[in-house]
Amino acid sequence: MHLGRLATDGTVKRIRRGKFDLCLSVRGYIGHLREAQKEAERSVDPHVLALAKAKTREYVARAMGLEARNRQMAGELVTVDEIIQVLSTFLAAARERILGSGLPGHEKEQVLKDLCGILEAAAQLHESDSKGNGVAAHGGVAHPAAAHQLPGVGRPAPLPLP
Repeated sequence: MHLGRLATDGTVKRIRRGKFDLCLSVRGYIGHLREAQKEAERSVDPHVLALAKAKTREYVARAMGLEARNRQMAGELVTVDEIIQVLSTFLAAARERILGSGLPGHEKEQVLKDLCGILEAAAQLHESDSKGNGVAAHGGVAHPAAAHQLPGVGRPAPLPLP
């Protein structure tokens, strides 16, 4: 009997025949399992262990991708493409307002240059995402952000005039 052998080894604490100290026995058995796992890892071929670890990483990556897609479908995440589309619309409207403002020419150029930098940063994020090594990994899904939280979406944000 397995339990009898564990009691003989001292892994579980026997009080009397058929009766064991639950708390000490559980602790002992957990320790026994940990030691057995360590021993198994030491005796396993390193290539087999590396393969098992690689498969685990693959399963974790798949699970994260599925989680990201589920969060996107639930409306908790937006894609980089959606962010770029919203930014492009917002920046086009902002550009028109800036060009029509009374700002001096050099200030208009600087503001427009700053706005273009925002769109370029989003495009770089998209590019790094498509390579699979950027911030917005997992199937083109951005980190938590909602398009409606971006300033001026749906209406141009008023720009301060001098």
